[in-house]
Amino acid sequence: MSAIGGPAETISIAGREFRCTADNTVNMKLGGYENTHEANGDGSTRILKTRTLAKLSGVAVEVDNQNQDFEFLTDVANGAEDVDVVITYTDGTSYAGVLGIDGELANDVSKATATFDMAGGGKLKQL
Repeated sequence: MSAIGGPAETISIAGREFRCTADNTVNMKLGGYENTHEANGDGSTRILKTRTLAKLSGVAVEVDNQNQDFEFLTDVANGAEDVDVVITYTDGTSYAGVLGIDGELANDVSKATATFDMAGGGKLKQL
């Protein structure tokens, strides 16, 4: 069977579900380690492991002003704790983790969308 690609369809943030835009390109890092290989004097190598965060980059969702969606996302960004997140892709796979909004949270009122990144400790796990 061939792999199926496509955008994220939905993302649940702290129990509130958002529809992702059809043109989104969410890049996902499961979290864990990045490896750097370094040389020793005798030509052998060693691996340096650097812990990395779980991350979702380029999340774009529909926001409904009547439902105060952007205010909810702002509260998540302003909160002191990361929240439960589940993202579901076009192929039906879902990944869950505990993340917070990372960096800028932007609201494009003309398109009724918000864009942001999310990051957190631990790993994203496939459900």
